[in-house]
Amino acid sequence: MSAFSEAVDRVQRSPRARAAIVLVVGLAAFSAAYSGLATSGPALCPSRLVFDTPCATCGMTRAFAGLLHADLEYALRANAGSPLAFAIVLAHGLAYLAQLFTGRTLVRDFWANRRSKRVAGALLLSLVLFSAVSNFVRHREGRGPLHLAPWSAAQLRPATH
Repeated sequence: MSAFSEAVDRVQRSPRARAAIVLVVGLAAFSAAYSGLATSGPALCPSRLVFDTPCATCGMTRAFAGLLHADLEYALRANAGSPLAFAIVLAHGLAYLAQLFTGRTLVRDFWANRRSKRVAGALLLSLVLFSAVSNFVRHREGRGPLHLAPWSAAQLRPATH
């Protein structure tokens, strides 16, 4: 067995290692969203590029950036389902943080429970359907993707002294 395979095997067995990896990746994503970098680029959604129709998650990165800046209005305009999605991501992140410190398999235990899996599945399905319909309606009404938010544009301007 190669050293890489052994390392992957150790990470898969260790709840703390999995939690640490998820938290580092999540922190990097939130940092990019908060800094304004995630809201300044082009739309990369395959559905928007190929079919000119937004998918359920179109605008979610910009919406998360808006929520990180406490701009609920911008977040709702970017993706109406974003507050619920943000709460789910935050709850998952907190569970991984607790898992990191306790060493217990909190996230895996949650998903192993049939009742919690059903409730979470129904909630996620509702979120996806709500976001897809609201994005489609917004697109049909001619309200396309959002431009830079004021806080995002201000952060991307070079500092002048």
